Amino acid sequence: MDILEEVREWESTLREELEGLQSCKEKVEEDTSIPVQIRERFVEVLRTLKMNMVQVMAKCSQLRSESLTPKAVKARAERLRTEYNETIKNLKKLLATADPSRQTQNQKSNVKARQYAQTEVMPDKLPENVYSVLQRELVDLRQIIKRVKKDLKSHKHSEYEQRVEALEMENKRLKTQLGLMQEEHTEALQTLHLLKSRLDRLESQQYIPLTPSEQERTKTPIRDTSAKRERFLLKPSNDAERMLSAT
Repeated sequence: MDILEEVREWESTLREELEGLQSCKEKVEEDTSIPVQIRERFVEVLRTLKMNMVQVMAKCSQLRSESLTPKAVKARAERLRTEYNETIKNLKKLLATADPSRQTQNQKSNVKARQYAQTEVMPDKLPENVYSVLQRELVDLRQIIKRVKKDLKSHKHSEYEQRVEALEMENKRLKTQLGLMQEEHTEALQTLHLLKSRLDRLESQQYIPLTPSEQERTKTPIRDTSAKRERFLLKPSNDAERMLSAT
């Protein structure tokens, strides 16, 4: 049988058992021959067991709907098989305590029904030995409650651990992205600073402002063309006079 078909069968079996537990609960609640304290404890055990059955059914449905590798399906199915067998075991023990005439689906398909002593039982009453059986099995019922509560608690812890692990992975991914962005930002700032330094050097080479004294020295005097120039007569030298007289 295919593993997923087997999982589907587990889910179907548990669903049928849930429907049968309701009538069992009603019988116990209506039977006034059972002390109130025992009836209340039985109902509490029944409620806890039903919660566990619903939980296993949900896991079966989830496993069938998810897209997993054959190896992953097999691993999860094996863990689920253990939970299913434990649930059926607790269910058998509870039914044997409360209603010996009722069998689980597994018992119906695998073994013949047990033949109980013929006793006249009122339609709305449980067998007369139910009270004594409930007293003897009270310790076992308490253990069932503790075990089921422990399973529920561990399941919740497992879910929380998975969520925390997912959040930690997401946080790590965001930190990595933030680190890369910071590195890129630092590189951009360094590049911007380098470009600014080069631009400042280019501007300083193209234009150097003159000091006031340098500006004064570089001024070109403006000539006044309207002013008259003063003329001077040159006196001839002695040699020039002799040359003139000789002629």
